[in-house]
Amino acid sequence: MAEDIGKLPDITAVESLARITGVQVNYGEGGADGTRVRGLPDLTTTYNGREIFTAQGRAVALQDFPTSGVARIDVYKSATANLVEPGIAGLIDVRSRRPLDFRGDRIAGAIGGAHWYQSQRLGIEANVLVSKRWETGVGDMGLLVEGSYTDINFLDSLRINALNVISKNQPGLGTIYFPAFVNVKYPTADRWRPAVNSSFQWKPNSDLEFYADFLFQGFRGRGNGKNFLVNSGVQANLSNVVLLPDSNLVQSMTAQAGGQTNGNRSVITAKTDTYQAGSGLIYTSGPLRLSGDVAWTDSTYTQKNINFNYQINRPIRDFTFDSDVGEGGGAVLIQDIDLFDPSNYYITALRENGDRNHGRDLQGRLDAFYSLRRGLDQTFRTSARRSRSIRQARRATLRCRMTMHVFAARTAATLTWGRSTRRITTPRSIGILCEAAMRASRCSNAM
Repeated sequence: MAEDIGKLPDITAVESLARITGVQVNYGEGGADGTRVRGLPDLTTTYNGREIFTAQGRAVALQDFPTSGVARIDVYKSATANLVEPGIAGLIDVRSRRPLDFRGDRIAGAIGGAHWYQSQRLGIEANVLVSKRWETGVGDMGLLVEGSYTDINFLDSLRINALNVISKNQPGLGTIYFPAFVNVKYPTADRWRPAVNSSFQWKPNSDLEFYADFLFQGFRGRGNGKNFLVNSGVQANLSNVVLLPDSNLVQSMTAQAGGQTNGNRSVITAKTDTYQAGSGLIYTSGPLRLSGDVAWTDSTYTQKNINFNYQINRPIRDFTFDSDVGEGGGAVLIQDIDLFDPSNYYITALRENGDRNHGRDLQGRLDAFYSLRRGLDQTFRTSARRSRSIRQARRATLRCRMTMHVFAARTAATLTWGRSTRRITTPRSIGILCEAAMRASRCSNAM
């Protein structure tokens, strides 16, 4: 992707990836939050060529990279010898800036804001970069420090028709079809993403370069969800049924009995801290290029979540599955019930859980590249990579389940406490991948 990625009007790297042909992103909850290459989600992510991950998965959350802190993004759809083993969909490499990329000293910064229409709140995006370069008797040296901060304060209001359809024989109309439920969702959250990266370079001469990089990537989230799911009901008594023109699909109807109305309230807090430090060297002599790199990655993810489920017992429900008024899905109106009266609700479940995931990785690699000078594609590459990863996951859960008791009734609840700890250690691995582009052959070995 273009090296001017930071000039694009995007907040996160995922939004910028949407501009690349063959890359698709998922949008929801205030922005882009997922990446697919050629429709496939299983990706490997690297930072300056090093594998990087967050503790709750095998890949890093690319939405945690602010666009302002990225120099370049490379998307690889097939493997070559100089790449970390890609996922099924491919590999995405995020490149940071380094001090010797600039001719002299550089100080730059920016601040901006985004106004979220539904939440009526303002989100901030800010970044600053300081780069210093020295010409000394032992070669050129440079130091770069960059920091950024973004926050998102979103609110979504969604009305969703069920994809599964109910068929029912209605007197006078024959067999009619309508969605199984209408789901009304109202999620909101505040999310902060601080990030700091630094880089040091030393070039004793034009053939040799030493470098060291550091990255801190953080995520902070606090949100709550409101969900109200109104079932149509297979056994419901229907009235006021209106069909779409020239079809047996229901446009609107009234349903009585035969279907429950379920609700959910949730509160979640989440935090991610990811650190990566790496160092290496590059030696170039004519057609030969040798490089070596070692890196250490440490990531911790914690989450706390409370869910509260309730139910309204079979109220009268007015559905409008297809409406030309406003945007969104179907609408539903609950009749003859006071939604502010606690006695009209039933508790079905209360659950509280917490997760802590921690992962660390030590990796090293050697690369060799040689140009045979017989054409642009006649090259030889070989790479050796070794890594050791340790992942740990812990979960604590508190569940309270009740068998349909109204709020006002003082009944005993059964509490169950569960705690599980899992430790996963991946074995030491050595991977060697050779590629001779002139003969278009590839060999691999792992032990």
